[in-house]
Amino acid sequence: MENRGNKVIISNSLIRKYFSGEADSRENKLIHDWIPDPSNETEVKSKLREHWNEIGLEHPSYREDAERILGKLNQEIIKNSLYGVQSITYIRKIYQQFSKIAAVLILPALFICAWYFIDEKPFSSNENSTVYAEYFTPDNGRAYFDLPDGSRCWLNNGSRIKFPAVFNDKIREVSLSGEGYFEVKTDADRPFIVKTQNFEVKALGTAFNVFSYSDDSNIEVTLESGEVGIDCLYTNGRRTRLADLKPDQQLVISKDKNTKLVRQVDSHKYNSWTEGKLVFRNDNMAEVVRRLSRWYNVDIILADDKLYEYSYRATFQNEDLNEVLKYLVLTSPIDYKEADREIQSDSMVSKKKIILYYKE
Repeated sequence: MENRGNKVIISNSLIRKYFSGEADSRENKLIHDWIPDPSNETEVKSKLREHWNEIGLEHPSYREDAERILGKLNQEIIKNSLYGVQSITYIRKIYQQFSKIAAVLILPALFICAWYFIDEKPFSSNENSTVYAEYFTPDNGRAYFDLPDGSRCWLNNGSRIKFPAVFNDKIREVSLSGEGYFEVKTDADRPFIVKTQNFEVKALGTAFNVFSYSDDSNIEVTLESGEVGIDCLYTNGRRTRLADLKPDQQLVISKDKNTKLVRQVDSHKYNSWTEGKLVFRNDNMAEVVRRLSRWYNVDIILADDKLYEYSYRATFQNEDLNEVLKYLVLTSPIDYKEADREIQSDSMVSKKKIILYYKE
């Protein structure tokens, strides 16, 4: 770090210290003050690009670097500073630029994008404005990060979460679309609430998983420890308590059938995705196909009714789709073929489609 007049110049060595976790409090503050300053835009983009080019994809610390930049830049800078509209817009641009760099250098399983925005209240008073963070993981991506209160969140592929950069003194509320696993820091005075579609999950100090994709027919809440209550929310403001779960219980809500079911489960099976594992424990074929399709971002079709009679017990970790399909072929009278991908009306290519059929 050096001074040129009144301007602080951030060196590459300081950036390396920051992302390796070796910077002291003074050096951290320099970085936190340097990045949000719009006058540094060109330099920030250049330094970030140089840093990623320097470490390279094969460098052993690239995973840690990815997590640190998402953890530090999305929490400390926003939480510890008061920004005007110009700075908020600038930070968003930096994230967009960084995402383009990170998309090339970080494995999809670790890639997560984030940006900040201010709610619709007028900007005439900073006290009336709330800064929000919104994260999303792409298809085939999974990531984790700390929330403003120290609670931890994991996001599965194709998921999105929105929350205030600083929780207020009454409630800790996040909005989720997709799948998220939460380890909630205990705070008896501020309940932790996950809102998803028309439902609300309320907890204090708890670990639980919420599965709520808009294109899936089910919503699932699985409790690992603690307690949660789940309410159905109506447009007229009314709410109905659906369930109070205890550890190793799961609430399944069928959107198609408008039904609910509370059942005993092995919660680890539903939380194991946070460890990069896909676990089946005597699951029927329909469930296996549903979860494989989501995990590998493909469409898997069961072509024969006989296949619904089979169930599977297996744990997959780091296997690609072809390896999983070979396992199915070896352990049951199943074969498969890959259908031709189609050009859709929006000129995009359709997902890969795998057809499973009964092998005599």
